[in-house]
Amino acid sequence: VTLALIIPWYVGIAVVSALSSAALNGGRAVPGNTRQLFIQRPHGIGILVLALLVTAVAAPLCEEAFFRGMLFRLLRRRLPLWAAVLLSAMAFGLAHASPTVSFALLPVFIYMGIVLAVVYAWTGSLTNTVLLHGLNNAVGTVTVYALLSR
Repeated sequence: VTLALIIPWYVGIAVVSALSSAALNGGRAVPGNTRQLFIQRPHGIGILVLALLVTAVAAPLCEEAFFRGMLFRLLRRRLPLWAAVLLSAMAFGLAHASPTVSFALLPVFIYMGIVLAVVYAWTGSLTNTVLLHGLNNAVGTVTVYALLSR
């Protein structure tokens, strides 16, 4: 994962987040799942380590193996690149939908799915998508923990 990938990734997330927040959530910040975990059990470094193991290690490994390693590859054999990227990204976004996640985050997850699928198509390596996905989740998890632990 290079700086050339990381900067556009976060710029894109910021733009998509701002647009979806403005359009779907009245311009207010959109809460995510990690926030709920820290609200329920906010104390100690142990909860942060546990959250990082789940969000920055286990989830990226499992999700990338499924969404890019299996679903995207299956779609790519049958469809043009753009269609495989879009369909796998929509599946990724919808898989992250839940009652505790605002609907306004759906475009953000779809955007992430698009970027991860493009990175996979470009590099042919799940290692790159796992690292990018894990880095994103780690930054988000640590940020939420830091904000809620003050």
